[in-house]
Amino acid sequence: MTTHTQAQSLDHVAEDRRTFLKLSMALAGAVAAEPVFRAGQSGPGTAEAASLVTGENAPDAVETAADIIYSVCQMCHSRCGIRAKVKEGILLKIDGNPWHPNQRDVDENNVADRLAYSADPATHFDELGRVCLKGQAGVQTVYDPYRIQSPLKRAGPRGSGKWTKITWDQAFTEIAARINTLIPPADRNLPINSAIPQLGPKRNQLVFSPGRSVE
Repeated sequence: MTTHTQAQSLDHVAEDRRTFLKLSMALAGAVAAEPVFRAGQSGPGTAEAASLVTGENAPDAVETAADIIYSVCQMCHSRCGIRAKVKEGILLKIDGNPWHPNQRDVDENNVADRLAYSADPATHFDELGRVCLKGQAGVQTVYDPYRIQSPLKRAGPRGSGKWTKITWDQAFTEIAARINTLIPPADRNLPINSAIPQLGPKRNQLVFSPGRSVE
């Protein structure tokens, strides 16, 4: 008798548990669907009403001409033009610049595919160019927690790995002083070698060597 009563009690508990789970799932579904049905009350023909048919809500208006900044990619030597989507000061996406020949050059019929330079960015801000995966990864580079964000000056022997942080003003001042020592301003228009005029003036002896800038 006791065993039969315990079995009935366990069956009752199991049934109550199933009933509870069914009610919980029904309630969760109603809560999730409520904003869609409430939005659908805006009237027939609206985006909200269409969501009742398609099951999709209209996308948020997160892109305007003011959100797009055009720049140059620094992820490799090609220096392609880019179109950066920035919202509230945060870089969200990088696409190709549709005006840049690296992003939209010519089509299969050798017809220029890129936008004309006369095209107004205010009305063509939603046009995209092509950009490689490395270029798109520029978002991760910008927000990399280990990104170097200020000039570093070597504080020990070459190869020691010792550096000290300096300001941009100090960096530019010291670089300019070094250049003035190597190529004095008064001598920059003098020929490198008067016997070889094609070498040009001494100012041509200054070269730009950024080092490993594309890792």
